[in-house]
Amino acid sequence: VLEAMGTDLRHVGGIGEGLAMKLVHNVISITTSTLLGEAIALGSRWGLNKGQMLECMKDCNADSYQFRLKLPRMIEGDYGPGFAIDLAHKDLSIVLAIAGQLKTSLPLAATAREALGAARARGLGGLDTCATLLLYENPT
Repeated sequence: VLEAMGTDLRHVGGIGEGLAMKLVHNVISITTSTLLGEAIALGSRWGLNKGQMLECMKDCNADSYQFRLKLPRMIEGDYGPGFAIDLAHKDLSIVLAIAGQLKTSLPLAATAREALGAARARGLGGLDTCATLLLYENPT
């Protein structure tokens, strides 16, 4: 079953630890994607070209897998299926509830969940997380 989802399978420990690893991974990827939408909207409002932002930042400290995956989609306006905002919001809600039980503060994840909630309220929930760009490009 897992081989249908990917080729790089890893055993990370006992029962529940795989889920924990997935959720920790999702905190990083979701907050990065949300931050990318915010930063690219800022650059656009500043008059920067999205394609030039991709070229200038892809080989520097701002580079990441999420950057290379999401920014081209933002440039093309491709917000279709991927990791839906609704699912990202759900995952961050789960993570934040668990973090509360573990007495761990996750302010960046909480802020990302708030942004995703705003995107959902604007009808963007079924779109990929890169659609957070629309939230920041068109504030209400």
